[in-house]
Amino acid sequence: MIYIVFHITLDMPLELKIEISKENLEEVKNIFKALANESRIKSLDIISNYEKITLKEFHKKANKMNIYENIETTYRNLEKLVEGDLLIKRYDSDLKKLVYKINEENLEIK
Repeated sequence: MIYIVFHITLDMPLELKIEISKENLEEVKNIFKALANESRIKSLDIISNYEKITLKEFHKKANKMNIYENIETTYRNLEKLVEGDLLIKRYDSDLKKLVYKINEENLEIK
C-alpha cells in the first residue's frame, strides 16, 4: 500500500491524501485525471472558498479569472472533479439547483 499527500496552495491551502492499493486503482486514476489540468486545480481553489456554489455562480467567478470561457466547458471540468471524488454534487432544495462543494473526506481545507 502506498500513501501520497498533495498540498495545493493557491488561495486556500488544500491537502489531498491518496491511499493507493490494488483495490482502488480506478479511483486513483480518476483523481489523477481530475488533477491533470491546471484549470481544474484552480477550480478547486475557487470552490474551497464557499460552503456550496452553483454552476452559474462558479462560472461567473471562473470566467472573471479567465479560467473558462463557456459554461459547457465549466460543467465538463467540474464533472471531472466529481468523477475524481474531489467535489460533491447535490441538489439543494432551498436553492432548487444543483450545487458543488469540496469533498472534505478527500480534500482537507487548511
